[in-house]
Amino acid sequence: MFDLYTVLIIFAISFASNATPFGGVSYTLVATTYLFQDGVNPVNVILAIVVTGLGAGVAKDVMYGTGLLLRKPLSNNKNFTFIKNSLINYRFTSQL
Repeated sequence: MFDLYTVLIIFAISFASNATPFGGVSYTLVATTYLFQDGVNPVNVILAIVVTGLGAGVAKDVMYGTGLLLRKPLSNNKNFTFIKNSLINYRFTSQL
């Protein structure tokens, strides 16, 4: 069974990987590595799934909260306004 240190490491890696947009390591591979290291049994598998899920979920909540907090300051940014207008007026998404 995982010790507390391993659980915290897996949580921290999954949190950091989901809190950084377009970056971070694959936290599922890190959890799998720890799983193979400590032994594959049903308790470890369920614990790895729950811990990585909680880390990912908490990180996404932090990212959404950051987006909500930065909505007002970013609305005055000319680059943000250009992208928003491009998406609305010029059908920019269809060109992607």
